[in-house]
Amino acid sequence: MRHLTRLTISLVMAASTTALSAQAQQTSPGIEGLLDQTVEKSQLGPRQEMRVFTTVLAPAAKLQRSYHPGIETFYVLEGAITVEFAGEPPKTVKAGEALVEPPYSAHTGYNPSATEPAKLLNIYVSNPGAPFVVSVP
Repeated sequence: MRHLTRLTISLVMAASTTALSAQAQQTSPGIEGLLDQTVEKSQLGPRQEMRVFTTVLAPAAKLQRSYHPGIETFYVLEGAITVEFAGEPPKTVKAGEALVEPPYSAHTGYNPSATEPAKLLNIYVSNPGAPFVVSVP
């Protein structure tokens, strides 16, 4: 449970686009940096909600093409997920790795394993009341 708390704290920091300096990481025991990324051109307003939840993708499951009207960060707890953004090569994110999905970026994702589920820890930052996902034709 303690490891999950450190993981959640680290991902919350990344999701809120707060950069930790090397000095802050050295002086803050118990925080293990997993992802440090700035989200450019965010269209979010001055106040956001944060949602933390898990997602399980069945073996070979494919997600519908969609976008998020907020910033989604996910950390792969088990298995892997392949994410495809328009105009970019597919990116496979494996257990122990994280990815930030910028707002309004259409994409799809799938579990590349035919036998193992994929489990993700999701952190979603959005304007109050915004949906998590919006389908794209």
